[in-house]
Amino acid sequence: IFEKSPNFKKVRFTYISNNLNRLNSEIMALLENKNNRIVFSNSNNDFIVTVYEAPESLFTINRTALTSISGFTAEDIITSDTPKYNIDIEAHLENKRITKNKLLDLIEKSSIPDRVEDFTRQLEKIQVEIDSLANQDEIRKRNLENYSLLINVIKDQKSSSNVIKAVRIFGLTTVITLIALTICLLVFYLFMTLFLKIMRLVGIKTSRDSSSTYHYYSDKPYKRKIKRKYKSSGEENETGEKS
Repeated sequence: IFEKSPNFKKVRFTYISNNLNRLNSEIMALLENKNNRIVFSNSNNDFIVTVYEAPESLFTINRTALTSISGFTAEDIITSDTPKYNIDIEAHLENKRITKNKLLDLIEKSSIPDRVEDFTRQLEKIQVEIDSLANQDEIRKRNLENYSLLINVIKDQKSSSNVIKAVRIFGLTTVITLIALTICLLVFYLFMTLFLKIMRLVGIKTSRDSSSTYHYYSDKPYKRKIKRKYKSSGEENETGEKS
């Protein structure tokens, strides 16, 4: 749209920002009240492109305002030569209108049907040529009085890549730290196990061994031994007779 614009002047403004929507809204608010007309718009997550048709009389005002916005990085101005026509459109258009008026007079004054019909055909042909020339002249004037303005807002890829890089580094550091901590705990456990085994081999009782022995003896209830004497039946009889 921008490259194929018929305007003789084309201006491109480029901006880089982390917040595309905020910056684009700021630019639109600046341009919307100055007879600037949007002719094309396209956007995605990485860029927002808007093409305006702006009055040439506001070029300096728009340029000053747009270059002062935060995030502005570049301005490109493309101009093309005014096309040269083989004929002077305005002069040719005026001649056709004069011819049209003459034909209208002839039709009005003529009383011969065949001649009226012939003048009418010529009048229709002249009118088509007038409409074509008038359209060309209007386009030429519009292209001279307006210029094409492209606003290109691009997402700051460096900032996004830095955030992604920081997240990756943090994740990698966390994983490495957890792995190192796990290895240290495992080595400590193996060292303590080996140390306890060596102590048992040299005959040193550990607190674990003492507590297990204590529980071993304490689990058995203490029983008091009581000796009982039983008398025979003969002895019982003699005791009875004595009494």
